[in-house]
Amino acid sequence: MDDFEEIEIQKDEKPEVFVETKKTPPVMSDFEKVKVISERVTQLNKGYKSTIEDVIKEKKLIKSFDIAMEEFRLGLIPKYYVKRKLPNNTFELWTHEDFKFFP
Repeated sequence: MDDFEEIEIQKDEKPEVFVETKKTPPVMSDFEKVKVISERVTQLNKGYKSTIEDVIKEKKLIKSFDIAMEEFRLGLIPKYYVKRKLPNNTFELWTHEDFKFFP
C-alpha cells in the first residue's frame, strides 16, 4: 500500500478585524439586497414564522419571495448583518437600521 503524506495548507492572510467606525457609505448595494432577501426566502421555505402575518392575510400573499420582499419594504425583516470586507483585511457589520438608502 502507498503511504500518503498529510498536506497542510496555510493561508498567508492575516485574521480579519472588525472596524467599529464605518468607512463605506450607508447605501445597500443590489447584491447585498438580493443576498438578504434570498436568505429570508430560504428561512420562510424552511418554516420560519413571518413577521407580518396580518399584512399577508390582507394582501393575500402566498409566495415566500413576496412575503420576504414585503417584510424588507416595511423594515420588519428579522435582524441581520451585512458584512462588508475592506481592502485592508478588516470588515464592517451593517444592520438594516444602519442603511439610509435601499435599491
